[in-house]
Amino acid sequence: MGNNVSNQAKRTGARGDTIVEVLLSITIIGFVLGAAYLLTNRSLQAGIAAREHTEAVNYVQGQIERLKSAKESSTVTDFNNTYHVTAAAGKYCLIIDASTKVVTKKLTTDIGKPCDVDSDHPDGGGRYHLSTIYTDSDPNAKTFKFSATWERVGTGTTESVDIYYRTVTQ
Repeated sequence: MGNNVSNQAKRTGARGDTIVEVLLSITIIGFVLGAAYLLTNRSLQAGIAAREHTEAVNYVQGQIERLKSAKESSTVTDFNNTYHVTAAAGKYCLIIDASTKVVTKKLTTDIGKPCDVDSDHPDGGGRYHLSTIYTDSDPNAKTFKFSATWERVGTGTTESVDIYYRTVTQ
């Protein structure tokens, strides 16, 4: 029976692959799959980084909108006394009171960490830390620095976004 199979292979011109050819093809497939994995992994990390940055910018823009709302709903004196505080007085964030719908200022060091937010934890305790400081470098233009810092997923590095907002004295 064994001779019958080898004789049939000789007659049809068929031959089997050698172990070297099989190993070579497995090696090539391994390189292609490895490169595809690296490319996919880098793309995934870039997507995560972009999402985190976009969320941080959105949180900071929300802080700016809250400051605008506070400015519109208060007198100039009250606004200046409440929000024009230097960094020495402490960094703060702006929170909307759930019951009164009024913007209030919370220090970043307050109990309960009101300045830590996350879309997955809308009631606080998130991974984005928000802070606002007032800079009085120009007496005619009141400049606020809004910041968001967070730890990147998968890398553990700290990232931040800073946006400056200027209100002009009239």
